[in-house]
Amino acid sequence: MNKPEAAPAATPGRLISLDALRGFDMFWIVAAEEIVEGLHHLSPSRFIEGVQRQLTHVEWEGFVFYDLIFPLFVFIAGISLPLSISRRLEQGESRATIAGHLAWRAAILFLLGIIYNGGMRSGWSDIRVFSVLGRIAISSLGAGLIYLYFRPRGQIAWFVAALFGYWAALTFIPVPDYGAGDYSPLGNLTRYVDQQLLIGRPHFKEWGFDPEGILSAIPAVGTCLLGVFCGQILQRCDWSSSRKAGSIALLGVACLAAGYGWGQSFPIIKSIWTSSFVLAAGGYSCLLLAAFYLLIDVWGFRAWAFPFVVIGANPLVIYLATNFVPFQDLADRLVGGGVAEALGSSAMLVNALVQFALGFALLYWLYRRRIHIRI
Repeated sequence: MNKPEAAPAATPGRLISLDALRGFDMFWIVAAEEIVEGLHHLSPSRFIEGVQRQLTHVEWEGFVFYDLIFPLFVFIAGISLPLSISRRLEQGESRATIAGHLAWRAAILFLLGIIYNGGMRSGWSDIRVFSVLGRIAISSLGAGLIYLYFRPRGQIAWFVAALFGYWAALTFIPVPDYGAGDYSPLGNLTRYVDQQLLIGRPHFKEWGFDPEGILSAIPAVGTCLLGVFCGQILQRCDWSSSRKAGSIALLGVACLAAGYGWGQSFPIIKSIWTSSFVLAAGGYSCLLLAAFYLLIDVWGFRAWAFPFVVIGANPLVIYLATNFVPFQDLADRLVGGGVAEALGSSAMLVNALVQFALGFALLYWLYRRRIHIRI
């Protein structure tokens, strides 16, 4: 088994672009839908309607902007892995210690995901075991261990095996009553595995499986590994900044071409995280990373990204806060009732902006005090 060597000279300073990209991603999760809906209510237009369509997941097959948000976060988690693990190796920590921390972190994230989805509120029969945080936990653990114990060639081999292995399973393993190679909501192998092994309630009750379920965790590790590859590119001190950005962009273009090409026979489907979806989402993620890195860390255009940096400094806080902190109720207390009546058609937009401002104020308070809550 080939192991990565610690490379003291290869660890760059903090990448502001990474925090900004993480914050950009979180913005679309916690605020964008409501703000765009408020804009549409204030002034309907074809442009706003087009944006709304991009902020609504496709029902099954296809790809819109909103389908990128979740895999982009998994991808960003992968970028952070070589940056943090190499630093810990340089400091003399053993691989066993780091692997233990990766497992402990994954367990905490997985538990937080269960709590986020309601926990034990309705009993065992209605608990949702898998979640967004759970998928990040599993994919980060898998990709982290692969990076920790394998050199780049081995990492690439794992990536290829994950994508082609998942494709082969969904294509050639028959599902009772549907046969092999059925990628429909009811006939795919991922749904069948969830039905046989998943406890509690699935997210898709009408289809009987979970989009963050058991089998689709395999290609999700591939999404995280794409981030690992980009993180290692960013670590290279023997490459210029422009070469790093160009290499990441080139990887993105290659992934997009491969993803949409493969999608002709193995459809791009987010709900079962098909291998073509991994490549398409990974391609867009690489292009965004290259753009953010070039603009912010290379060319120094940072002022525009400051709000995203603030959000990206504490992504877990704002993600959990949107579930546990009553921002909607607080906004209604401030701009609801008579104020909303006076605002007329702009009331929905103002309410959405106040909700976002309340969440941002919390994050800014943490940022100014250099409080970064990590697991």
